[in-house]
Amino acid sequence: MRKSVILGIFLVNIHLLPAQKLVPVDFSFRSIVANSTDSLTNGMLSNVVTEIILPPDSTVWLGTGLGVSVIRDPLTVETFPSSDKLEVGDQSTLLREGGISAMAASGQGSVMLIAVAGSENGIPVGKGGSITMRATADDSIEWTYYAQPLDSADYHYPTFSGAYLAALPITVPQANVTYDVAFSDEFAWIASWAGGLRRYKLLDKTWERVPLPMDDQFELTTCIDTSYVQIGGKYILKDFYLNPRDPIDGGNHNHKTFSVLTYSDTIWVGTANGINRGILG
Repeated sequence: MRKSVILGIFLVNIHLLPAQKLVPVDFSFRSIVANSTDSLTNGMLSNVVTEIILPPDSTVWLGTGLGVSVIRDPLTVETFPSSDKLEVGDQSTLLREGGISAMAASGQGSVMLIAVAGSENGIPVGKGGSITMRATADDSIEWTYYAQPLDSADYHYPTFSGAYLAALPITVPQANVTYDVAFSDEFAWIASWAGGLRRYKLLDKTWERVPLPMDDQFELTTCIDTSYVQIGGKYILKDFYLNPRDPIDGGNHNHKTFSVLTYSDTIWVGTANGINRGILG
């Protein structure tokens, strides 16, 4: 039985660095509306730029405090229309309304994922995002909206090829904000702080939780049979519990994910406890 695609995730513990913060600041996507006669900026709704993406098709994509803008030629900039009325699975030319917390494009630039966030009572809130397979299209781009990934109340969650892991369910979007996105051949990976590391299977459009080592683990291997125990007909990753709460509450700082980068068969993940290097099997 094939258990996993992660062959050892190595943690470099840097929690003693004095500049490190264990909780991200409240990112404020301020509604600063651009008011300029310059044709290069008058198409933007906000001059707060949080992300810049350079796909291979010579366009420049800007994630701003009020949505996504794209520069298609040296003289004009276009802002995509957005709405707060989108339902999960809606396919349209509209993006989810809100500030852009993360965005990335695939190697060829055709697949793009955009994450949206806001703030409630000083707490960052994930608002989901949109994905398209036609980001390089010359005509209108159709986006598919997804809600911020949340969990049911189950204790065991499916992951990889039929195996399961025990995890604290993340059932609310508060502090569950996607701060980084990366693409590999088959997946889009997101780092969402309390929401942890997850990946989106581009082929069947489903989300999976991805385990990282607990704070007291230097290495986590999920590709061998001995890493699992059979309980009630399920193969469960043994001696492991995915929990982004603080250690004083039984959780792990290393399960608070903030950044992700993929290269070939390697994935790098930055957390509140260090840097993780995963090898995809």
